[in-house]
Amino acid sequence: MIKQIIIITLVSLGIYFDGTAQDTYIVEQFGSNMSKLASRTNTYSTLEKLEELISQNPKSAFRISDNIMRSLALQNGLSSTKDYMWASYLTCMQKEFDKGVNISFSNVEEVPQSLIPSDYQGRQELSFVSCHIQMTGASNFNENDLFVLVNGKIAKIQDYQVGVEKNGRRKLRIDLSGLDLDWELEEENGSMGLTYNYSKAFPVGVSFYGSKWKFMASVDFGMNFNKDIYTTRKGDFNNLMDYKITYGEFDPKYYVTVTPSFYLKYFSVGWGVGMLILKGKETIYERNYQTDGNGNPVVTIGGSTIYEDVEKAKFMMRPNIRGFIPCNDLFAITVSVSYNWIQGYKEMSGIDFGVGAQLFW
Repeated sequence: MIKQIIIITLVSLGIYFDGTAQDTYIVEQFGSNMSKLASRTNTYSTLEKLEELISQNPKSAFRISDNIMRSLALQNGLSSTKDYMWASYLTCMQKEFDKGVNISFSNVEEVPQSLIPSDYQGRQELSFVSCHIQMTGASNFNENDLFVLVNGKIAKIQDYQVGVEKNGRRKLRIDLSGLDLDWELEEENGSMGLTYNYSKAFPVGVSFYGSKWKFMASVDFGMNFNKDIYTTRKGDFNNLMDYKITYGEFDPKYYVTVTPSFYLKYFSVGWGVGMLILKGKETIYERNYQTDGNGNPVVTIGGSTIYEDVEKAKFMMRPNIRGFIPCNDLFAITVSVSYNWIQGYKEMSGIDFGVGAQLFW
């Protein structure tokens, strides 16, 4: 009681104390007022104080999904659901208090940063507090719960569960999907990465990519070393004596594409567009035939011209799927499958495989 009075006094005087103390204090106040509600002490005033401590924001309105609530919901014939709202929680708890059940909150502590998953670290609006809840009487519970606070208000209470990830690290199992915070939590997360890509036509290729929230974009590059020849022919005829024919022989060199993608934590789907660059030569055969007003030939010019080091570009599309295999909070292995589709050039089109790494910040 003395500790609470001191804290309240400091706040009223405007003296700073850190966010951790404030978060745990809010949970302590929630527990204190729930205990008062059980003992029927100033019921109306107590309810008002409780509602001041919980989130009323439509996007993060209070929800509870711990073992206590699931058991009480079953006892009271409520429909089974992932989360329960404040009204349902209060109704069930009030029925228990009417039976003479007592409730206590203890061991209120901030959750260590090392246990918080990377998706939720660095978010100033989020904080996590652990608490032991005990109910005795007609109902008996002895549970460890996790309190999730959003902007200093209790937004969710769930079971305190710690799991072991593939990398051996222990992390809290936190599910905030019901709070509609997915966009807010991922908006500032980003990553960058690189993959080595291989296909039969382009044995050396790389993709440089970056992501922000649910958007990913990459620049893709692939080189061809075979001396494949792509031939072209274009004819412009006025008549059989007046024409221009262009023959081309080109060697495909490399492609460049840009691939926007829809990105989620474990995969991305994108569609790239770009160009295949070819280099070679063009030979132009032409004949110019002119007549006078009577139809008699005036001049006839014919011959051929060779142009070296000519570049040609062909339109290319590159649908792509990437998979991301997390190794830890900062690193993931990337695998990808693409299809290089080059318009009118079946021999150079084909499946492309890639492997690389992704780094997070």
